[in-house]
Amino acid sequence: MAAPSFKLAANLTLLFNDLAANYLDKYRVAAELGFRYIESWFPPVGVTLEQLVAAQTRHGLKQVLINTEVDENFGYAAVKGKESEFRASLEKTIQYACALNIPAIHIMSGKTESSRTQPIASEDPYTTLKENLIYACAELERHSLTALIEPVNQHSVPGYYLSSFRVAERLIRELRAHGISNVQLQFDFFNAQRICGDLTHTFGACRDLIGHVQIAQAPDRQEPHARGEIDYAYVFELLAREGYEGYVGLEYKPQGNTKEGLEEFLKTFDLKL
Repeated sequence: MAAPSFKLAANLTLLFNDLAANYLDKYRVAAELGFRYIESWFPPVGVTLEQLVAAQTRHGLKQVLINTEVDENFGYAAVKGKESEFRASLEKTIQYACALNIPAIHIMSGKTESSRTQPIASEDPYTTLKENLIYACAELERHSLTALIEPVNQHSVPGYYLSSFRVAERLIRELRAHGISNVQLQFDFFNAQRICGDLTHTFGACRDLIGHVQIAQAPDRQEPHARGEIDYAYVFELLAREGYEGYVGLEYKPQGNTKEGLEEFLKTFDLKL
């Protein structure tokens, strides 16, 4: 396989739990292992923005993605009647993104009652999500930030509204048709496999919308080279063929020692950090 042009980013939320003393220590571990780029869910309670800025600066890392602040509902962008909660979490996440020079925010849609029975056909959460994204994109535009949305599979997060690539694609294309350009698709191959499979067609159908990629093996979300349903040698060839040159987030749960698993992953696919 030819040398890939994409850039690997360590997901601080899921990686290095066995190597770091705490969340802030993960910055040191990531840098020592050779990472230049990182991504994360919203940082845990008790870690201040000032501490994050200091850790990122000290270890020379660039964060490329952050999720909106969420609680057990995994966000409120698609939840009617929770607009104030959504806006509050968005405002706080924008504050973090600006201070940490993070270019993209993953807007999480949250769980809705209707998504348990009809995640594709239900229009009420769709309308709510669309209206909240219009608001979010305008707010992010003021800070030159990009909004990302990601279909999340129902096995991992039961009740999560945005669990369809068709719905995500429709939503982004409708927003772009109305002149909103700072919204893109976050394509997680793990979620794609668990939602619909048919990865080549699914990726190709929305290639022009994709702004960020994440990987993990399915069905257990472990290292990409582990035994599972996804052939990542083929996936990396697909990314090269499609001309993807952005970031690829390592959003997996290590089966054992994080360092050993990472080294084996890089060796298996002849990748460099």
